Amino acid sequence: MEPVRKRRFSEEPMVAVLRKADATSVAAAAKRHKVSEQPVDVGRQHFGELTLSDVKRWRTLEPENARLKRRM
Repeated sequence: MEPVRKRRFSEEPMVAVLRKADATSVAAAAKRHKVSEQPVDVGRQHFGELTLSDVKRWRTLEPENARLKRRM
């Protein structure tokens, strides 16, 4: 088994990087945060147009949704 790769950014910092990439180019934002362009593209696919407040709200709803799914 391969070891699990550690993520460099959690959700909130990744969304902040994505919003900066919206204002500039993806290459410039990636270079500024010392990552390749691929994590920025993957983050954009995963988070889309979410704002920082949306991600924080999403994180608080995840445990509640998991609890409700277990009850079903």
